[in-house]
Amino acid sequence: MTGGGRPGWLTRVRAAVTDPGSLRSWSLVANDGIIATAGILEGFAGAGASHATLVTAATSATVAGMVNAGGAEWAVVAQRAYKTYDFDVFLINYTTGGDPVMGIARAYTTDSIDPNAAYNNASQYSNAEVDKLFAEGQTGSKPEDRAKPYFKVQEILARDMPVAVLHQASPSSVATAKVKNLWGSADLQWWGGVWLEK
Repeated sequence: MTGGGRPGWLTRVRAAVTDPGSLRSWSLVANDGIIATAGILEGFAGAGASHATLVTAATSATVAGMVNAGGAEWAVVAQRAYKTYDFDVFLINYTTGGDPVMGIARAYTTDSIDPNAAYNNASQYSNAEVDKLFAEGQTGSKPEDRAKPYFKVQEILARDMPVAVLHQASPSSVATAKVKNLWGSADLQWWGGVWLEK
C-alpha cells in the first residue's frame, strides 16, 4: 500500500494480470493492434519499403492506435468513433467485402452517418453526388453499368479524401471440401477452429 491506502502500481499490475476477465480484455485489444499493424507493415513491405521505413510505420501505427484508443477497450473506441464522433484520428482494420454495396459505400454515404451503428461513416462525410453515384452503382443490372458510377465516385473520393487508406490487402481464397469450419473462422484470430478432413 502507498500513503493514501491505495495499492501500489506493482500490486495493481499483479491484480490485472491475474484476473481472467482483464487478461481476456487486454489480449483482444492486443490482438486487434497486432493484426492492424501487421497489415500496414505488409503493405509497406510489399511496396519495397526500407527497414527504416518499416520501423517508422510500425511505431507510428502503434502510437496512433494507443492515442486513438487512449488505452480504451473496443466498446469505448466504438462509442467515440461511431456514436459521439469524438476523435481526431481513427485507425481501424476495415473489411469491405467483395462488392462496393456491401462494404465500401457505408464509409462514405450520408445515410451511413448513424450513431446507432458501427463500421459506418465515422468521418461524417456527406456529398450528394457521392450518394447518387453509389445508388446508381447499386442498381445497375450489368457489371459495366455498375462500374461507371463507381469509377466516378472514386475520383471524387480521391479528391475529397474523407478517409485515407493506408493499406489494401489482397487476400487469396482456396477452397476444398476437406477443409471444415472455414467460413465460421474467416477472421484470422479464429483459425484454431478450422480442421482438415482426412
